[in-house]
Amino acid sequence: MQSGCDYFKWVDTNMVDWQKDVINVLLAEKHRMATEQNVLKARVTCLEHENRRLTEQVQEMPRQPIATE
Repeated sequence: MQSGCDYFKWVDTNMVDWQKDVINVLLAEKHRMATEQNVLKARVTCLEHENRRLTEQVQEMPRQPIATE
């Protein structure tokens, strides 16, 4: 099995501890960012619903002329 690419010759194909640590940190960060993205999407959806509801309320409000002095 070959790892890497055709442009570089890999000196050591075995993973060392620091590489495992870096990979685990990157995977954890990826998971955290995906979770944060889902939370943000849910907030946007909530704000869109609230905006739609408020827009409907404003349209249903009776219109009164503006008093001028």
